[in-house]
Amino acid sequence: MSDELLIAIEKYRKKPLVVKFLRNPLEVIRERPIFLLLFSGLFAFGFAYVAVVYLNIEIYNVALLSFVIASAPPGLFDYYEKKKIKKVEAHLPDLLTDLALSRKAGMSINAAVEIAAKGDYGELTEGVRWIERMMSWGLSFEDAMKRFADKYPTPLIKRTVSIIVEASRAGGEVSNILEVVAENARETKDLEKKRTSEAFPYVMICYISFFVFVGVIMILVSEYIPLLEETAAKSEGIPGVVGVSVTKEMVETYKMVFYHVLVMQGIFNGLVAGKVGEGYLVAGFKHALVFVGVATLVYMVFIH
Repeated sequence: MSDELLIAIEKYRKKPLVVKFLRNPLEVIRERPIFLLLFSGLFAFGFAYVAVVYLNIEIYNVALLSFVIASAPPGLFDYYEKKKIKKVEAHLPDLLTDLALSRKAGMSINAAVEIAAKGDYGELTEGVRWIERMMSWGLSFEDAMKRFADKYPTPLIKRTVSIIVEASRAGGEVSNILEVVAENARETKDLEKKRTSEAFPYVMICYISFFVFVGVIMILVSEYIPLLEETAAKSEGIPGVVGVSVTKEMVETYKMVFYHVLVMQGIFNGLVAGKVGEGYLVAGFKHALVFVGVATLVYMVFIH
């Protein structure tokens, strides 16, 4: 039974990527998040082509909408996955500690897992029950843990399972191994919380700098645009007047320039916030979407 199950799992792992994607696209995207950015980027490119060639939308607006279309799926998916990973990893140290205590109390590892499967570990509860089912089908604890890491491929779980498997193969006592990795997992989560708290002020600086820039733009709009509109109104109907070159079209152009400057500032501020806060640019897409939304709202209410 164990051999048949391992063969079935191995066959699934060796299936072509296209087949895997058609059967379970979410799992493939979790394994390779770059695919989601590629798909959304291709869709955004198609939209840009249709908008420019057939709808005659201005290139600046097309570029903005294309960015939103390309960045929204990976940004929102990254936010969802990070939130889910935090919930899953939060209970990992408790699970490992409970297994270690059960083993030290004299239980077999199968009995320890069976007891743990009846407990509550939040988002990890279903995973523990899945381990128990795998072991009831004949898999060893090490093989079941490896499949568990495949099911929940978070960095902490993969690293922890790898340590457990290698240490078990080297002949270590399972209870001692579980205690060590539980403490390691707990320290890792504490370090992550510390890093997040230390990076938070820098992320806030990105937000504050953006809203300060928004304030500057609003001051310019309130002082500069009315002057331009007044000049345009006075010059209307006076053709050939030397030195008078402001028109209503130019005023609208200035308004659009202010809007585009806000958008560009928001996009780059968002990417910097993601890089500083979480260590990679894709994480900045969600911040960039917030800034672009604020810029659009400011344009519609105060500038337009």
